[in-house]
Amino acid sequence: MLLLAPEGTISLFNIAWSGHSETWGGRRSSIGSLRPTLAVLGDRDGALADPLVMGEMHSRLDGLNEWSRLSAVSSDSEADEEGRIQSVTMLLGRHDGITWRQGDATMAIRAGWSRSPEQDGYDRKTTVDDNAHIESTFDSGPMPFWEHLLEQRKVANLMVFLFGRPLSFREHKLRDDLFASRMNGGRICTHPLTEIISQHTYRERRTAVPSKKDLGRPIAHMTQIGADGLATWSENYRTWARFILPSVNGLSRTGRFVEDVIISTSMSMEAAGGILGERVGERVTWGRGRTPRPTTATYVYRCLDALDVRWPERIRDRVGLSQAIAKN
Repeated sequence: MLLLAPEGTISLFNIAWSGHSETWGGRRSSIGSLRPTLAVLGDRDGALADPLVMGEMHSRLDGLNEWSRLSAVSSDSEADEEGRIQSVTMLLGRHDGITWRQGDATMAIRAGWSRSPEQDGYDRKTTVDDNAHIESTFDSGPMPFWEHLLEQRKVANLMVFLFGRPLSFREHKLRDDLFASRMNGGRICTHPLTEIISQHTYRERRTAVPSKKDLGRPIAHMTQIGADGLATWSENYRTWARFILPSVNGLSRTGRFVEDVIISTSMSMEAAGGILGERVGERVTWGRGRTPRPTTATYVYRCLDALDVRWPERIRDRVGLSQAIAKN
């Protein structure tokens, strides 16, 4: 459907009928409720009934600026002999960041800029936005919103681990040949980025934006992981999903109880231990029944052995630490 508003056209896709009422204001008036899965703040060429697909999707989420450390703005200042700044020159230009492959998708993290001049009867200012975003495209051509989100969510879930806290998608924009800007004569002049509002991430974008203090610093920044590291994360994502998803779910819940974190982490470590398989020295943690089998401590041991962290001297050994974690 198309919603025609004074500010412009909104395209609505995958609409569900969510009921109606027939009494309003004392009269018999039918009022229906529609619930779109996707709303695009623009008009699309082509048949209205065609499904929504997009060539590119650009998204922004919490922590991406801090994690990527990308900036599209550079500045230079000139000072006089006494050190007082006399002029500042700012250069705005896209920062291409890094690019890597995720199956059929090509992913990129870049920084872009926009400026917004404002003026009233008294004040005048120009605001420059300098933010990083995730881009996704597919070799097979335009794809539905959900396919783009699945690939971008892999990066977002990695960031949840690195920051150890909930992170939300705040904005999605598409670029596609069917969403075009035209001049007065109807000639296409550009294919702009057009905002999408999705039922899948609508609740996320309504949560409070974390302060810089609450966000904190990640365990590792983007440059430390690099394009090869992100590609490796993607290649192993499906295999490790039974570990990743419960842990991310526990970390992403606001107002979570420590018991919830412990349970979800325990499930994840058990899944990880099953994926890793038997490690040298683990048999001492097996059960002592007639047919010895791995225990919770065994799965924890496998995780600790794979990480190979150098613990403080007060940690007696890996077996004792595994048993203590399992007991908790």
